[in-house]
Amino acid sequence: MNFYAKPGNDFSTAMAYLGFVGFVIPYAFAIAALVTGRTDDRWIRINAAGHWWPGCSLSIGLCLGCMGYDVLAGAAIGAGIR
Repeated sequence: MNFYAKPGNDFSTAMAYLGFVGFVIPYAFAIAALVTGRTDDRWIRINAAGHWWPGCSLSIGLCLGCMGYDVLAGAAIGAGIR
């Protein structure tokens, strides 16, 4: 069976990519706050929505990607890998 024949596997890579790339902006805000010495919670309040969307996108991408593991396990068994 083809890996992309499973529903959701077409979008799992794109969703996981958006999640990983989306965390660059909150990470940059955190590093900027540490470098400038602003350790108050102002940058957290400004950037609170910046954590929500990448986290959801990454979670959906990883959950959709889990559907393909039975295909990969079947290929490993067929190849004689235990």
